[in-house]
Amino acid sequence: MLQDIPLSAAAIQEWLDTAPMMTVDDVRARPSTLATRLARYWLPDETILYIGKAVSLSDRVGGFYSSRIGHARPHRGGMWLKTLSNLDHLTVHYAVVDRDPGPVESRALGAFMARVSAGSRRRYPEQERDLPLPFANLEWHSEGKRCRRQHGIARPTAD
Repeated sequence: MLQDIPLSAAAIQEWLDTAPMMTVDDVRARPSTLATRLARYWLPDETILYIGKAVSLSDRVGGFYSSRIGHARPHRGGMWLKTLSNLDHLTVHYAVVDRDPGPVESRALGAFMARVSAGSRRRYPEQERDLPLPFANLEWHSEGKRCRRQHGIARPTAD
């Protein structure tokens, strides 16, 4: 577990260079403002950074690795992960399910959020303490509704 978010200054700069119209709270993003915003969502006592679903694990992982930061295709879901300086030291864990992975992902996210420590919840933006998603998850679909992180980052891709 890491107390401080291990951000890569080079990755953040690459993201901003690729998506120059990106804003944070309607103001043109700078490396410092983007880094500060990402850090707000770091949960220092959690080891899970992202929970996702895929029909094909090899396609999803391949899409993650072939997507450049700041591009929506083939897999935009990994952008926040790609800002981390320790990305090469992270591990993908997976489970095979014999049914639609969507509800399984939703339950896994719900279980994660139910167990986030009080200390980590206090670090979260006050208006979002009921939605302490893993660092790189931006939304949760539950009971037919979509709960989206209100991170204030707009136009994060060049596409």
